[in-house]
Amino acid sequence: MADLTGLRVQQIRVDSHVLHSVHHTVLQRILAFRNMSIDDVIDNPVAQTEVYYLWRIHNLIGRRCEAVEQQRRMTRMALGLDMVTD
Repeated sequence: MADLTGLRVQQIRVDSHVLHSVHHTVLQRILAFRNMSIDDVIDNPVAQTEVYYLWRIHNLIGRRCEAVEQQRRMTRMALGLDMVTD
């Protein structure tokens, strides 16, 4: 199983000829992490709050990763390390 986390796609190889791709949304991953169903979240206000904060943490981490990656790209461009030489 290859986990392409940046693309949020998980590839599952059944045999040598069949490859299934499964797209996971943020909510599906949070519910799987907490071992909850959507019914648990709807019926329980504590679970709603917990899922909401996990979702917020997920977004904050994603934004921070994007900012760090952009900063790295800008630093490399400023130092001239991304220039293609022939």
